[in-house]
Amino acid sequence: MSETLLSILTGEPWSWDPYESNQIRFNKDGTGTLICRLELVVWIAAEFDWKPQNPECLSQPIDLPTNPPKRPSHLTQFNIEIALTKRRIPALGDAVNRRIINEQLLTDAAFLPKKYTIKLESGQFLCASDVGGGYSDSPRFGTRLSFDRSPYPPREEWKETDGGVDANKFWEWREFCSRRLPERTGLFSRILGSFGG
Repeated sequence: MSETLLSILTGEPWSWDPYESNQIRFNKDGTGTLICRLELVVWIAAEFDWKPQNPECLSQPIDLPTNPPKRPSHLTQFNIEIALTKRRIPALGDAVNRRIINEQLLTDAAFLPKKYTIKLESGQFLCASDVGGGYSDSPRFGTRLSFDRSPYPPREEWKETDGGVDANKFWEWREFCSRRLPERTGLFSRILGSFGG
């Protein structure tokens, strides 16, 4: 099915984990949202502004296979600028707005525009959180974005790094998946899955 880079990029959130707790979402209007959380702890729930360095790249046609190959297939690479803002995500409501997040945990440098090179791939991917420890029933995703550096601020842009921040090293999280594939069903599929199929 042929789409454009823009429709793929903005079609769904891109998640680091299968529960979509940690995700980046691009909107067609040049805004987006970045969420960083584990269980009940939220560090970042902020909007950002983004723009491609070459706007024409967003209209390039891309053929996404209906049955993605097991081996990753490189679709395209592009460069964008992302500027994290201090705007909280309105849809998350008061529960998140009362938390100490975003600029209360990050230095001013975290909100400066940053340039990224991003690779888009098709395949059958585990979320980055499941790689190395995924089970046969871990969900697979059909597309993956790989950033040359994490969209989460680097260690030096956090005011305090002890506890969960240093333990999780968010600045190393560079791969995000989208387009969950249908789950394997039936005994034969489960047997194949147990062998990494």
